[in-house]
Amino acid sequence: MIHNISISTPATTPITSKKKTHWILELGVIEDLIVYFPPGCMSFNYLQMYYHGAQVFPKIKGSFRGNDCSFVFRRVYFPIISEPLELLCLTWNVSTRFAHFVDIYANISPTWRFLE
Repeated sequence: MIHNISISTPATTPITSKKKTHWILELGVIEDLIVYFPPGCMSFNYLQMYYHGAQVFPKIKGSFRGNDCSFVFRRVYFPIISEPLELLCLTWNVSTRFAHFVDIYANISPTWRFLE
């Protein structure tokens, strides 16, 4: 099942007051993940994703940012198996003029597929 979310972050959202978006998913395993920054972001928009309080994308530390680019991860096999079934997406935007978007896509397979 493909899940997607588009997150808009207002201009002048500082790193000290990151926007929190709870991306509700389903029980399963993330096989593929795509993070897309559309044209015009100019690398002003940042993203971090957390699962149960731990940063998982990008792993450990850092953040995604870009302009008209995709970060594509195949065969991730990241389990979403305990409540809450969500990723916490933290975004901030250093642009002083425009809100910016980031689009995220996840291909989630049922857990039983990995038990065979």
